[in-house]
Amino acid sequence: MDVKEAILLRRSSRSFNSRHVEWDKVGMILNAARFAPSPGNIQNWNFVVVRDDKKRESIAEACAEQFWMTQARVHIVVCIDEELAEDHYDEKGIAYSMQAVGGVVENMLLEATALGLSSCWVGDFDRQKLSDILGVPPHISPQAVVVIGYSDSAPDAVDKYKLYDLVFLEGWGKRIEDVGMVIKEWTSSKGALNFERDVKEVKRAVASHKEELSEAVKVKTGDIYHRAGSRLKRGIKELGKKLKKK
Repeated sequence: MDVKEAILLRRSSRSFNSRHVEWDKVGMILNAARFAPSPGNIQNWNFVVVRDDKKRESIAEACAEQFWMTQARVHIVVCIDEELAEDHYDEKGIAYSMQAVGGVVENMLLEATALGLSSCWVGDFDRQKLSDILGVPPHISPQAVVVIGYSDSAPDAVDKYKLYDLVFLEGWGKRIEDVGMVIKEWTSSKGALNFERDVKEVKRAVASHKEELSEAVKVKTGDIYHRAGSRLKRGIKELGKKLKKK
């Protein structure tokens, strides 16, 4: 499985079966984690691997009582060494290290996906309780819990914002004017970024009655566009005007 496929197939799973995770696969996930970038290459992270049933239950309780986590046979707690970070970058080092954890965890999730495993990144936890459960020293700070296991089925794909709603060019608020150019450059053969399909839908809506266009906008915005619904609606209307001229 190549990296692009792993990115598209990765899901946050919250349902696992009882199958044990092979140690060599755990090792491969940890190996992927250590190749993530770190500030100044200080690599100030550690990983606590937990397989014990009672300890996994305690971890789930410390994670806002998310007891579905106990289904996953392996918990990996990602920690940072705050002293080492401060030695290199003073108080800013902790913030730098927390940013780096994102890369660490994503490497782990992608490797797990490539190995046919299910995973989930958990960030809601009581840090002190988690530290007590693991017995980590005061200068070590848990930053993330990654649960790994096998699932009988993968969660359904979730909607993602379109690039139009996320990307500005050369400065904030400067949106892409030539949507057609972006479509040409970013269309995915697997359909993950299938802008051509979206434009065809808009063309069909523009060709029909005004009320149908409004309904199409409503469907397209949905829950995933609740923060940007009105903005997207204006963008579709502008695109519709351009398509009419053509």
